[in-house]
Amino acid sequence: LIIIEIFMMINVLKYLSLNLLCNFLVACIFNFLNSNFSSEFIIDTENKTFEDINSKFIFFLLVALIMPIIETFILIYLPYKFFKRVDFPKGLAIFHIGLLFAIMHTHSAYYVCVTFFSGIIYGLAIYQIPKYKFWSVTLIHCLKNIIALILTS
Repeated sequence: LIIIEIFMMINVLKYLSLNLLCNFLVACIFNFLNSNFSSEFIIDTENKTFEDINSKFIFFLLVALIMPIIETFILIYLPYKFFKRVDFPKGLAIFHIGLLFAIMHTHSAYYVCVTFFSGIIYGLAIYQIPKYKFWSVTLIHCLKNIIALILTS
């Protein structure tokens, strides 16, 4: 039982690291494009600030905990279950999960690309993690959002 838990955490860390690496590479590419073409469409430069501590706390709860659970269930776990049931090819299923995840995050071209690759990684994780699939991917999603919140604050 302990070995399964350790294996699960190693998988979570592996996919979290892969997700962060992909996000970093996409950020580098889009920062290059933004510096050369200076388009608000490429990177959303609008600053979102919250004045009071209650707004910050509610925003943190939504982004770090509540939305990852809802998004993972609707955009990753349910499509995974559907694709498994209809015997859809795994590679195409993972691609479609990434695409669906990106379509739901369309406030800039940069964010669409970042969430597409995140969705691909979540799709890979849900197919390859043997136990606790939903909660493992949800944990990866939550941790990635927490890291993103910390880095952008």
